[in-house]
Amino acid sequence: MENESIISAAQRELKEETGYQAGMLKHLITFFRAPRFTTQVVHVYVARNLIHNLQKGDEEMSIEIVKESIKDLRNKVSQRKIEDGKTLCALLYFMFMGEKQEDVG
Repeated sequence: MENESIISAAQRELKEETGYQAGMLKHLITFFRAPRFTTQVVHVYVARNLIHNLQKGDEEMSIEIVKESIKDLRNKVSQRKIEDGKTLCALLYFMFMGEKQEDVG
């Protein structure tokens, strides 16, 4: 959406793709997807206090939502079960820095 703030876009995408709204959405990291090849950036947010909020006319995309503990995610990373680079970057940054940052909550 034109002139939409990044945080508003993140909230909208979360709702459109999962049917959830975040009571708190905090920026974690922004990184280039493929430096020197594209200027596209990825903005990673931590969503907390999630509320399932499908309204009439809304349709969830076919995304499977799986709740996992940080411990289970650490195990998946160490066992090389997560192969998507954006997901790995977000998880590793959160595990290394996120829990130490006051604004991540």
